Amino acid sequence: MTDSESKKAKQLKQIEQETGVVYQIEDSTVMYTGDKNDTQHFINIVTYLLEKGHVTNEDIPYTPGYGKIRYLLNHAPVHQDGREMTRAKEVIEGVYLETNHDTESKKRYTKQLIQDFVID
Repeated sequence: MTDSESKKAKQLKQIEQETGVVYQIEDSTVMYTGDKNDTQHFINIVTYLLEKGHVTNEDIPYTPGYGKIRYLLNHAPVHQDGREMTRAKEVIEGVYLETNHDTESKKRYTKQLIQDFVID
């Protein structure tokens, strides 16, 4: 295992311990563990990534993937087109997360966040 791979593995283990979110690097899958519901896991991983500096103010607004008009994270609870986010949660001061997604979408967005800001 290279130093880079070792560092990523340690970061993923810390994420799991602190948020209950498991990212399997071998097959790029995400699992939510523990007693929390999917929305709380989603909020926890985003809060963790922001507080630990993986996601910075310069990364926001953030849209996972390409060609999307809906922000996942923004400094105001609105999307690119001015529409209000649905079920927006202020995860840290001045950063809003849209939480109105089904469980599979939350896991897909969690996977994208980890790939974009932790392991790449």
